[in-house]
Amino acid sequence: MAISMDLSQGSYTIAGGEQGKRRLNLLAEIFQPTTLRLLKDAGLHSGDRCLDLGCGGGHVALDMARIVGPGGFVTGIDFDPQIVDLARKDAKDAGIGNIEYHVADAGVFDGGPFDLIYARFLLSHLSRIARSMELHYVSQRVTT
Repeated sequence: MAISMDLSQGSYTIAGGEQGKRRLNLLAEIFQPTTLRLLKDAGLHSGDRCLDLGCGGGHVALDMARIVGPGGFVTGIDFDPQIVDLARKDAKDAGIGNIEYHVADAGVFDGGPFDLIYARFLLSHLSRIARSMELHYVSQRVTT
């Protein structure tokens, strides 16, 4: 899986690192019930390959990894290296091995294909929304 990185996004207005992770933990707790319902309604099931764009603290990626089980796989990407390191630690502490996190720009990530691509708050942070969506739509296409 190739991953291009373009971290020239300028300043990000929300704190990262430990402080940002605590904020993301709270948001994840609040949104988890509706997020799990959304993933179920979207048809996520055992064996799927998923991408969590702008995964932040990795909470949704962890939930997806639990749902897809050992036959599936989840990739989470975020541009904040500290947040990604903390997400990796959470996955390791939870004993979840079917997940990987990368520091990458969602606008240039070229992995795939994926059965499901998820993004919670990503669009509010992208300057090139249309290009990012085009890139990920193409990565979802099934080739025969």
